[in-house]
Amino acid sequence: MGNAPALDPTVIEGLRLLTTPGEPDVLTEVLRMFLMEAPKRMDRLRNAHQAGDIFAAFDGSEMVGAIVTKRRDRTLELALIGVSPTRQKQGIASWMIGRMEEVARGRGLATLSLNTAEIMEDRVRLYGRHGFVVVRRGPPEHGQDAHVRAYMEKTL
Repeated sequence: MGNAPALDPTVIEGLRLLTTPGEPDVLTEVLRMFLMEAPKRMDRLRNAHQAGDIFAAFDGSEMVGAIVTKRRDRTLELALIGVSPTRQKQGIASWMIGRMEEVARGRGLATLSLNTAEIMEDRVRLYGRHGFVVVRRGPPEHGQDAHVRAYMEKTL
């Protein structure tokens, strides 16, 4: 892996295409998650990719969605979920969440978790339709904004 690029340029472009106008840039969010301490984070990103913690949905050669996960004990956290703005409301997020359930079960995990801004009622409803329940509400752990989060879990 020594001289291999940290990220495939097509993946970078695909992440940029996932950005919804008026929301934070998805690529920036992904990179912020992993690049705060660049060298150490790059190793973690490579390891996450190798461990299968970054998932992308493609329609042919078009990247239409992505999920970044984090494993915590017997829980798989869906840390970031994004769908291309031109492909939203087509069931892609639902499809990806279903695949993450399969991944978590295959890894012997007991729970899926995620959080979203409580004001994003459509997302709270989407996750609820997938069996997630709100286990608590509170400030975001990342401290980057003041939007109250709905912390949700689904027992597998």
